[in-house]
Amino acid sequence: MQEHLSECRECSTRLQAMATLVAMVKRGSAHQAKKEEATGQPNAQVYVLGSNRFRTRGRILERSHDVLRLLLAQELVPETLAQIRTPEEVLLGEVRYCLRVSGNRFEIALRVQAITKLLPGSE
Repeated sequence: MQEHLSECRECSTRLQAMATLVAMVKRGSAHQAKKEEATGQPNAQVYVLGSNRFRTRGRILERSHDVLRLLLAQELVPETLAQIRTPEEVLLGEVRYCLRVSGNRFEIALRVQAITKLLPGSE
């Protein structure tokens, strides 16, 4: 397996992303989301793509190279594509998991697939 992972970039990247998600869940990311929910304001527009399109606002909780954690008021189905817009960039990602952290609050993890940096002053 080690030999395959050293030769196959796709499998290596997927394994690394899964390990990152597992680490987030193990260290109590849902508990962290509850604490941030009370104080944080929405800082991202979320556009859910596909047949059940909708748009909402969310709070970015954590960001690594290829994983983005968000707090939303709506549940998202794993494997759904979503576009996340911040004042600085537009990200495209796939929902990896969705955990209910309180009544109508959900922690979403996205595997980021593409990032577009925005020019200053553009929307």
